[in-house]
Amino acid sequence: MNFVGAEITSNFEADGAEFKHAKSEANFSSMKVGGVAIFRKAVFAGPVNFVGAEITSNFQADGAEFKNAKEVANFNSMKVGGAAFFRNSVFKGPLSIADAELLDLVIEGPQQSGPTLLKHLDLSRTVIQRELRIQNVRLGEVVAPSLQVAGPATLTRVTIEQVTNLEYARFLTLTLREVSWPSESDSVRLEGMTYEHISAGEGKDSWKKLLDWIDHSAYSTQPYSQLEASFRADGYPERADAVYVALKQRERREVLAFSSPGWWKNVLLEKLVRYGRSAHWALYWSALVVFIGVLVFARRKDVEPRKAEDASRPYNPLWYSLDLYLPFVPLQATEVWMPRQDSRFRRHYARLHTILGWMLIPIGLAAITGIIK
Repeated sequence: MNFVGAEITSNFEADGAEFKHAKSEANFSSMKVGGVAIFRKAVFAGPVNFVGAEITSNFQADGAEFKNAKEVANFNSMKVGGAAFFRNSVFKGPLSIADAELLDLVIEGPQQSGPTLLKHLDLSRTVIQRELRIQNVRLGEVVAPSLQVAGPATLTRVTIEQVTNLEYARFLTLTLREVSWPSESDSVRLEGMTYEHISAGEGKDSWKKLLDWIDHSAYSTQPYSQLEASFRADGYPERADAVYVALKQRERREVLAFSSPGWWKNVLLEKLVRYGRSAHWALYWSALVVFIGVLVFARRKDVEPRKAEDASRPYNPLWYSLDLYLPFVPLQATEVWMPRQDSRFRRHYARLHTILGWMLIPIGLAAITGIIK
């Protein structure tokens, strides 16, 4: 069946056509159609080739059956001035629509009998000018690096079992509803993928599904930065902060050597100021340390004067604890009092108390001023 280079000035209609020979290719490569190309409920027993075909209006393959399990149903470099429809279509083998230019692309499985099974979908470098919609489909692999969708891209009730490659794909709006991804993180590759808006549904905590998706992809800082920026632009700073924290936690798990200086720094910044996203935590920790200092040095007999002539001066444990703790801010209490020299515990604790002040106060200030990022 050879329509290579054919030029059809109006429509090409092949509703219900059967291409029965399992070894012979139905070849429509470089065919030009001035109207719509219709292959609804067509049956292709052998290989299918639409490489370089140019359709001025829609390409309709609703209900079509592509029965060859070994060969790719090949729509690479196809140009469709309207929508390409694959609704309720059956694919025994892979489907490739790489390097194509389409107005819309719609791949939908039947609503009643369960999702359509598609072993492999290749959308590499394809440009979709308006809408991408994939619905009720079970996919073995999705390979779509550098895919571009200038309008909404929506995946609904989609299961991807083995490989997802969306590296450097570009979306305007990406909506993921009831989407399942491969369990192995190395099987989900999202580096360089960008979008202006992203959603996982309408639920209150649906955004957590997006964070979980990023968390279970191959490690790269860019997907976290992109999701954080999207949440912040949409007015959700708390969600953006949660994404940043997840990035730093994963960095500790997968990048930093256990117990290395960088690993300990990561732990301290998480516990003290949540990597700068919760600078007020440093205030809480400081208040706790000062309170403990008040308990340790609560009684007058817990300290002694540095000079004998100061023995009669009044003593306040709160001021003494604060003066021990605060760097650069002399309150004069430590100039008058010091821990009892016969109390080893209090002498050592006073040193620790001061060290904590020199550590927590600068970290808190750095978090507040944005130095810690």
